[in-house]
Amino acid sequence: MTLLEYVKKNYGHKTLEEYYESLDEYAKNTCLEDMIFYYIMRRENLTYTNEFYDERVLKMAADFQIDDPAEAEDFLIYYMGAEGLHNNILVQYTREWLVEQGKIREDVNQFFSDKLN
Repeated sequence: MTLLEYVKKNYGHKTLEEYYESLDEYAKNTCLEDMIFYYIMRRENLTYTNEFYDERVLKMAADFQIDDPAEAEDFLIYYMGAEGLHNNILVQYTREWLVEQGKIREDVNQFFSDKLN
């Protein structure tokens, strides 16, 4: 199977140029999303608590049947490096923070409902 045949079958593009244009657009959008994500992380000066860190380390190591916090941390640092582990947990924290910020708070919802009625 050629690349063009694969692209036609799996992605519905008629030409490789069309496929490459869609890849380019996807890459640009993904980079923009990442830039916005990391900008928010830095701008809000987000940091996680020790409890969040410990919870995530254990959760990440659970697939490897490691339930001791110190062992789990050592294991993850060995494979990810200390900075990699920190960044991974910070990204998880930021995602949860963003989801929490996006929820409609009851008091804000009530305020706008009263103003609209």
